[in-house]
Amino acid sequence: CPLSHGKNLDPDAGVHWTVGRKYWQIIRDNWPAYDKKLTPTNTMGAVAEMFRLWEGTVRSDHPARSVAAWGKNALYLTKNHDLSDILGKASPVGRLYELDGKVLLIGVGYDKNTSLHLADTVANYGGKHNVTEHSAVMEEGKRVWKAYETLYV
Repeated sequence: CPLSHGKNLDPDAGVHWTVGRKYWQIIRDNWPAYDKKLTPTNTMGAVAEMFRLWEGTVRSDHPARSVAAWGKNALYLTKNHDLSDILGKASPVGRLYELDGKVLLIGVGYDKNTSLHLADTVANYGGKHNVTEHSAVMEEGKRVWKAYETLYV
């Protein structure tokens, strides 16, 4: 279950569309660091938030695009979710594919199927490029505004 909490991205990415540019540095300096136990799913809805809080659910460490899993492969699916490999072969989505897992869409179309972005990471096509993203994370007990390269999807 991909859990977007995309507000933990730089305002320049367009995620804080209701906030004036004059407040962007305040966001960069003060947005709470991602905490997989506390950070809500944000724009994903009540079902994703309920699943995140469900006993036994495990959540990955990605500050802007975490994944939650439950069941016998939950730890394997969510471990080591690299900042730069959001949806690639070593990501939770890539591991789900490796396990021949299934994606269940309830009440939404394929335009909401995040797992399709795995194809973006392995395909070669014109215009494919990386971007630099920023998120608030904890490093050595301190909140930092971390830059990382990732595929633009």
